Amino acid sequence: MVNDLISAICMALHTAFPSVPIFKEHVEQGIEEPSFMVRCVRPKQTLFRGQRYEQKNMFEVVYFPPMENRYQHTNAVLEQLFQILEVITVGDNSFRGTEMDAETQEDFTVVFTVNYNTFLIKIPEGEEESMNGFEERIDIS
Repeated sequence: MVNDLISAICMALHTAFPSVPIFKEHVEQGIEEPSFMVRCVRPKQTLFRGQRYEQKNMFEVVYFPPMENRYQHTNAVLEQLFQILEVITVGDNSFRGTEMDAETQEDFTVVFTVNYNTFLIKIPEGEEESMNGFEERIDIS
């Protein structure tokens, strides 16, 4: 599910910023500017009730602005991130971003965080047949 959410975040970014490269892995040297990096920084799963689990996934979107007009680029992108990441789509499901926060670093890099929380129902092995076609289901919160 985390990789699906990362892909959905990347798709939302690509739609809003089609010419800006997006990385899902850390780039050691020579990162292209402008560019984005997306990663899950704090996944958490807790038992909610019975076989139902709550998953809280914090994602970090880092924007590396171009060298020219860094301040202007940073502010413009920052405003848009709150809008484009409010709701993302994974398959037929929509996920609402919560606890959105952003910080501009000394080098004008933007670090934007957002949570996408879900509920997961785990069906123990062997119970699938007795469930008459029911399967693992993910609900958005």
